This record gives sequence, structure tokens and C-alpha cells, in this order.
Amino acid sequence: SWLKNRMKDKRAVIRELAKEQYEMILSQPAYKVPQSESANVSSKGKNIKVLNGSGTEGIAAAVKAILEDSGMTVVKIADNPQVIENTIVYVTEEGMGTDLLYHFDNAQIEVKELDEGIDIMVVVGSQDSGLISTR
Repeated sequence: SWLKNRMKDKRAVIRELAKEQYEMILSQPAYKVPQSESANVSSKGKNIKVLNGSGTEGIAAAVKAILEDSGMTVVKIADNPQVIENTIVYVTEEGMGTDLLYHFDNAQIEVKELDEGIDIMVVVGSQDSGLISTR
């Protein structure tokens, strides 16, 4: 019986540790680990749409100029219906868009079906509204 109680205590401790570790992992900021360089698809030659989700007028045009200076093709700019904080780079397939990340603070990549003829859609968030002053 002493041994049984001892094992119960041990299991409870292990459960508690596992729970703490799980909560610690959940509390970490989410980030995506870029795949090996070979899996990354260049954004050059892709049709990019830039949406202004920053609430700052002119940011889509500024980002268009920045991306075009880097050899990218921006086919359309427009306003996003709502203001978002962090920039989101939507891509049609895994491995795309990684070369766009360094232009933005805390941007994330999400794979999503996009409008016909668009390979990448950048929705610029308010955190990146400072990019307007770099033009």
C-alpha cells in the first residue's frame, strides 16, 4: 500500500510537470520555422497583390515601391476592409513568401487560395505603417 501511494504521487508529479510544460509551450509566441532554403520559392516573377490593412494612407503604394525595388511584380494595390496589427503574407503554396518576410516586422505567412492570377497577397498591418517614411 505504501508503494501504491508512492507510485500515485509520482504519477501526479509527472502529470503536473507535463501540464506546466504544455502551458509553457502554449505561452511561447507562435512562429513558423522556415523550411530548408531549397524549399523556399522566390517571389520574383510571382504576381503580388498588396492590401493596406494598416489604417495609414499610402502604405500600399509605399510597399509596392519597396517590393518593386527588390525586383518583385506588384499587379494590384488596394485597401483592406479592416485594420490589422501584424502583416500577413498569404501564399498559394507552402515555401512561398519567405523572401518577403524581412521587409516587415512580425509578419507571418499563411497558405490560402487567392484570386485568379494572384500568387501572393500581402496585407500590411499597422505595425508596418512606418514603412511609408522609408520612401
